[in-house]
Amino acid sequence: MELNSHYISVLPIKRIYRLHLFILQKKETYQFSGYPQLVLYYIETGNVKLITKEEELFLQAGESIILTGKNNFHFINEKCESASLAAITFNVFSEDTTIQPVIKQKIRLAETQKNLIKDVLAKTQLLYVQSSNQSYDLQSRNTQSDPFDERILYLHFAELLYTMAQNFQRNQACDNNKHRKNNKQEMVSDILHFMEEHLDKNYSVEELANHFFISPSYIKKIFKEHTGYSMINYYKTLKMERAKELIQNEDLSFTDIGLSLGYDSIHHFSNTFKKYTGLSPSRYKQSIDVVKQKINYFS
Repeated sequence: MELNSHYISVLPIKRIYRLHLFILQKKETYQFSGYPQLVLYYIETGNVKLITKEEELFLQAGESIILTGKNNFHFINEKCESASLAAITFNVFSEDTTIQPVIKQKIRLAETQKNLIKDVLAKTQLLYVQSSNQSYDLQSRNTQSDPFDERILYLHFAELLYTMAQNFQRNQACDNNKHRKNNKQEMVSDILHFMEEHLDKNYSVEELANHFFISPSYIKKIFKEHTGYSMINYYKTLKMERAKELIQNEDLSFTDIGLSLGYDSIHHFSNTFKKYTGLSPSRYKQSIDVVKQKINYFS
């Protein structure tokens, strides 16, 4: 039966050839020998292992995969008592590349897509001749069937393929964005760690960018995005927080503390510290000592 009407030509599907429903009992294997069409496999219940020359995939209920019929592969039910599968054999117009990205991809179907599968199965069983046990030849339509039902079947199957491709590409885009975001976060974390390990230096933005093999404009951009601070201000903040710790806990001169934080003179260090805390290093130390004395007095 030729399907050359206009409602078919606007869809990605050139022809749906057959539908095969089968059940794999525990330890049973389904061997597939290649032919030139595509096959969409849908796991209705249970779980199976798909074994090809390249890989092994574990497929669970609600998951689907489209395979090219040119390759040999097999399914095996290793664990559950039984697993039910649907196999829909079809091909697409050569110029339509919509579903190419999802071929050989394991995809978990959404509820709307599962319903589309159910509609396709129901329409197939209503429309076509059952050629063998749970196998339907979509080239042999029942004489009493309504041609509009066939159009609906093709529309449902096309919607299934389109939404699978759409969701897959959206997920890929999300994964890529997440990967880029994670890369940025990791880079900022590395920059922060580098700053903390080199508080005795005074690296410029250009020097930090060269160290991490990226441009100065990009390193400034991602650092501001993830910390809310400019790089140099954050670097100074780390130095001043470290200075407060050293003044509180170490018996070091202010000159030594300044030198350990990359300041070439006590004057430069003192002025920077006062701008940051509102107190000179000596006044800050006095205030800390007063607090410690009160704590000791009341303890």
